[in-house]
Amino acid sequence: MEGLAAFLDVFTAYLWMWEGRQSEAIALVTDKLGKLRLSNQSHTVGCLLGSDRGTVPHLFARFMTAYGSPNFFRTPSIKDSYELSLYLNAIL
Repeated sequence: MEGLAAFLDVFTAYLWMWEGRQSEAIALVTDKLGKLRLSNQSHTVGCLLGSDRGTVPHLFARFMTAYGSPNFFRTPSIKDSYELSLYLNAIL
């Protein structure tokens, strides 16, 4: 049930961002993250992104490392397959 509650908190913060309540959303997320870190539960936080383009994925990866969570994931795309095939063609 804790996982569902955490998801609902994140979803609430997301909705608040769209409603123009950014300061409340940021306060909610920082409060939850702070409580998890103080209770040595940093490893329970995860981040899932869909792309590695731009600086945002690198920023999230660094944040997760600094926060103490190894749970940073990125979903593969067709671009990843293309890059891998080019790399394999170059080395073979």
